Amino acid sequence: MKQQGLQYQVFKPANTLKVWVKYYWSLSDPLGTKPENLTGSTNHDLVIPDGSTELIFNWGAAYERTPLHSGKAEILTQSCIVGQRNHSVLARRLAPTRLVGIKFKPGALFQLTSIPEVHFKNQVVDIHELKIEGLDQLEATLYKCTDLTTALQLLNGFFNKTFNERKPGFSLLNEVLSYIQPQQHVDLKTLHGRFDIHTKKLERLFSEQVG
Repeated sequence: MKQQGLQYQVFKPANTLKVWVKYYWSLSDPLGTKPENLTGSTNHDLVIPDGSTELIFNWGAAYERTPLHSGKAEILTQSCIVGQRNHSVLARRLAPTRLVGIKFKPGALFQLTSIPEVHFKNQVVDIHELKIEGLDQLEATLYKCTDLTTALQLLNGFFNKTFNERKPGFSLLNEVLSYIQPQQHVDLKTLHGRFDIHTKKLERLFSEQVG
């Protein structure tokens, strides 16, 4: 994606992280999307919910998010975790912007934070509030990077180390998710019979690790 200096790129994670990370992305915009910097009639990007959570590293730029269901805008300038959303958001960059994001697969955010994913629903949380081991150092090191290749190496190294020890229940959950995703319809009775798991336990695992 390129528009008036805007560059948006998507990158694959290391093979060892494919169960945890959908993709990495980067966005660089030397102008921002303030009205005076645009020639078109709109100055917002529409962000549609996709069921994912993500971690966004922000190099101090201000950008505005306006949930369509409320119309209440918020200005973000910090690195943050964005939980699953059930509504679309209008976003615009209020200053020259540099962002790097990690789009997670189900279960990854719980592994990273030890907080059930349902608690992040429709929330944007400053990463410094969560006190995740090593994340502040990763952020500081990323900010010193001058190229994306080095940044991706840092991300792969950090997440390989972080996800090396899986929390209880993830292996089972991953098997269930792998079975569900290609299907058009799967009921709880089928899952109970195939995986010998009580529906209450399945509900707990999904609330905790999927959202």
